[in-house]
Amino acid sequence: MIDQSQSSEELRQYDNLLRKQEESIFFLRRDLKRLQKETIVDPKTELFSSAYFHSSLRNEMLRSERYRHFMTLAVLHLVSRSQTSTNQLTRQIRRIGQQASASLIRRTDTLAEFGKGQVALILPETERTGAEIVIDRLGPIVRNDEYDFRFSILSYPEDASNVEMMLTRIENVAEELRCGVATV
Repeated sequence: MIDQSQSSEELRQYDNLLRKQEESIFFLRRDLKRLQKETIVDPKTELFSSAYFHSSLRNEMLRSERYRHFMTLAVLHLVSRSQTSTNQLTRQIRRIGQQASASLIRRTDTLAEFGKGQVALILPETERTGAEIVIDRLGPIVRNDEYDFRFSILSYPEDASNVEMMLTRIENVAEELRCGVATV
């Protein structure tokens, strides 16, 4: 015969265990949403993340290849005129992103953090001259008493004929910009 008090206690224990597991599931789902967002947007700069940039670049290159459209990629490297902290650099990149997104780039363009002090801009259906115009317009936003910038522009199909070549070229360009070497 089953003892009524024992079975009530077991039910209470199972009920508590179930509540704890439901609470854990809630927090796991919340954390998963946050992590998914962080893989798309860098929480410090509020720009698209480097991982998202690489994914977008592959997609845009494939789209450009398929439809035979131009696609241009611009990489900007911020150059500090004085000693600045990482936090100051991050704030400057965030400011550039906010101002550029508000007035200079299209919704179809991708502005992303590319590396320390670097921002990349994917411009679909844009030739090199169009990218040069965007860079000229970005100049006043980027340049101030503390910062100047170097940049490089790569264009499909002129500078790279496929995704792998573009990725290789962009990594080389980013390193050359960090070192202060003029490129494409």
